[in-house]
Amino acid sequence: MKKINTYTLLILFVLFQSAYVYSDEFTLSAKFGPIKKIIYKFSYEMNIKDNDYNLQFNLSSQNNLIGFLTDETNGEGFSRGKIDKKEFLAKSYEYIEQKENSSKKYSIDFNDPNNIKGNRIPSYDKSKLTPINSNMLIDVIDPALIFYNLANFINLENCNKNFRIYDAKRRLDLFITKISEDTNSIKCLITSNKIGGYKIKNKTNPLEIPYEMVIKFEYINGNLRMTSIEGKNSVLNIILERI
Repeated sequence: MKKINTYTLLILFVLFQSAYVYSDEFTLSAKFGPIKKIIYKFSYEMNIKDNDYNLQFNLSSQNNLIGFLTDETNGEGFSRGKIDKKEFLAKSYEYIEQKENSSKKYSIDFNDPNNIKGNRIPSYDKSKLTPINSNMLIDVIDPALIFYNLANFINLENCNKNFRIYDAKRRLDLFITKISEDTNSIKCLITSNKIGGYKIKNKTNPLEIPYEMVIKFEYINGNLRMTSIEGKNSVLNIILERI
């Protein structure tokens, strides 16, 4: 009996290590004073087999009554790559965004770390944006993989982690620091810094996502799970919540 149990546990361990599927869903809302409206629904599915990962994601407008804030949008894409010593290394990224009168495709080839290639179709006038050079693209990862890391506390190294994001047009840095911890939850601060690929302008857009946001993890069934990301600026409160 002991031999059978040991063998069964070994098989389960091997299967668990070589294949893994996890999915999750979130909503992104904007709050103007007491009025809160859902803008987007975001969902993803992470498939891991051996040392390869395939992260599929979808984005869609939900109850979008705030026309001045964003157009009706549907998007889908993927991030694919390898896992090396528990670190996710992107190899390719693609995101296709459909709006009422436009379609955009973003793609990134990460295979050569010294020559990362980002492309957007249709193309755009880079002279109107802050520049991005090759040094800015060292050790970058795509937005989908960034979100997966943010949603999983273990990937944030106890909220002491920095990320370099590239989406084929923009470069952004995120800095994660812990701000509070108790028996029920942990809160960390996300501070963002624009690096390149942004419109050259003198005024701040009050409808932009806030530069500082608080990410909250709660213990659910004994495990830490990301339950919300929230930030404010002078006009609105942005809230991302797990469904």
